[in-house]
Amino acid sequence: MSSEAGFFMRLRYLILPSRPPPILCGAAPGRPVPKHSLVDRWKEYRWQVDTRRYEFDLRHPRLRWLPVLIAFTFVGSTSAAIVLNGAALTPGVNRYLIGLLVVDCGMVAVEVMAWLIGRKLWREDRDFRYVGVVVGFASLPVWGSVEATCVSHLIPTFTGSTVCSVSSGLSWLAVLWLITIPSLVVLNDFRRFLNGLPSRAAP
Repeated sequence: MSSEAGFFMRLRYLILPSRPPPILCGAAPGRPVPKHSLVDRWKEYRWQVDTRRYEFDLRHPRLRWLPVLIAFTFVGSTSAAIVLNGAALTPGVNRYLIGLLVVDCGMVAVEVMAWLIGRKLWREDRDFRYVGVVVGFASLPVWGSVEATCVSHLIPTFTGSTVCSVSSGLSWLAVLWLITIPSLVVLNDFRRFLNGLPSRAAP
């Protein structure tokens, strides 16, 4: 497997000649480590992440297409909810409620797929970026379930509560959580990458 991985990595460098592998060590032994800008460090970090993920895909070919399925599920469920919300359905049908249920089901599917990848990445590479996706995306089905319960009038006492009166405005909080948590996880992973680099030698 290691020889196969090495072959595919070399093949990847041939296919992507415009993006040569960065020198993570920074300098030859005995020489000062050259200074790099934060942008250079970010490019090195992204290369390391791509390489780590590439090697992970070689070890788990069945999980290789899950990121694509996650993207399609997210876009598809959101688009379907928007279409349903504006569609001319049978009178009396709560289009907003149906759209909420579609989005909730899609986000739960995204959560499951992200968890399948995230738990293996964490166990094998201590990569917790997909765990951040799981925690971040959890805000949407949680808010959607509360909002769907409110608009369905399934529990009359709950529908008239303070939670339901402010639930529609909490959607922005759910979206903010969705964006903030994965971003913080990536920044923390980048910080770990910077801390793992060799320190600069004095000139």
